[in-house]
Amino acid sequence: MALLAVFAVWSVACDAEARPKQLSAEEVTTLLRGNTVYGFNPDDESSYVMFHAVDGRVRAELSGLDRSISRSDGRWWVNDLGQLCVDWDNFRWVSSCAAVNEDDGAITFTDDNGRIISFGEIEVGNPDGI
Repeated sequence: MALLAVFAVWSVACDAEARPKQLSAEEVTTLLRGNTVYGFNPDDESSYVMFHAVDGRVRAELSGLDRSISRSDGRWWVNDLGQLCVDWDNFRWVSSCAAVNEDDGAITFTDDNGRIISFGEIEVGNPDGI
């Protein structure tokens, strides 16, 4: 019985370690301020480049499977829950907030239900000059 209890505690600990870490508000701000996210949206298989300016402006280019490109500017901030929030100027783009998670250098963005809405990689600065 004791061995079973030890195994149960070990498996819960391993599962907790395997989960991505949700970043704090300070960690998200430090990660994104002045940097670019290269990302992928699994729902519609689109890719994007999003630059988060130090002054709170954001600019993004979204590329669809049909090779269409959509661009928008907007404003970004991190709320008290540590979520990245974006308010887009392009009326077709949905303004929203998402949790930012990190797992061994891989970044995921999740909705309030914990569903992955986007994967991303961070590049320092604005290498594409968007």
